[in-house]
Amino acid sequence: MLLYNVTKMLKDWLLGRIKLNNIPDFDKQYQDLLTYETVTFTENNQTYVFTREEITKMREHACTSCQALRLQVETLRARIDEKKVKPDIRLVVKNFIARNFEPSSKRLMPRRYLFDMLNEYIAQFGTVMLSKRDPLWRYTVRDIIGDSTAQFRYFKLVKRIGPSG
Repeated sequence: MLLYNVTKMLKDWLLGRIKLNNIPDFDKQYQDLLTYETVTFTENNQTYVFTREEITKMREHACTSCQALRLQVETLRARIDEKKVKPDIRLVVKNFIARNFEPSSKRLMPRRYLFDMLNEYIAQFGTVMLSKRDPLWRYTVRDIIGDSTAQFRYFKLVKRIGPSG
């Protein structure tokens, strides 16, 4: 009987009668729906057919966190278009360091550790720093961290623990 109710609820969700929050264990049911190319059912002598793509779009429109992220992305795209600026990897690096590290009074962060961590992060954007003579690395050290020493000492940074403010 419970399976029938869940199935009925899924049908109602597909028809837009109820919200997905009201369906128990929706994620599991949703994954089961995605295993099919099409979902077909009849209700009140009318046949309904939903493709996998349509079901996915319905889920995206119903998910509040997805909607919030989509709004943020579109807002940022609009700002970029408005200012006619290209995305800048330097801004991304500066934000990454601000979110993940904090200043220290002692030199605690090995340069190699930060270099490797930063390279791993920026690889997802299709770029890497090949050596420590790379202009992006020099910008990071001199302008973002503010280290002007010619010696290869540790940085006055520590890894931030917990959520960044």
